[in-house]
Amino acid sequence: MVKIFSNSNSIVFSQWTSTLDLVSEHLSRNHISFARIDGTTDIKRRQETLENFEEKNIFRVLIMTTGVGAFGYAFKVYLTI
Repeated sequence: MVKIFSNSNSIVFSQWTSTLDLVSEHLSRNHISFARIDGTTDIKRRQETLENFEEKNIFRVLIMTTGVGAFGYAFKVYLTI
């Protein structure tokens, strides 16, 4: 599966920031570029992060809390969410 999706972007949602902490540790350990958006991320930084993810492909994985991700973002189609 890893090879199939190796060129894809992914979004990981979690209700809990502690789960995002664990996911970020795993991604870092495996040298996978990612960014995180949660309730502590200010609006300007959220927009910059989404732009970098969707348009500039600066990182491969976006991890975010469901509370933040539920508010009006129009995501493109992704193979892995």
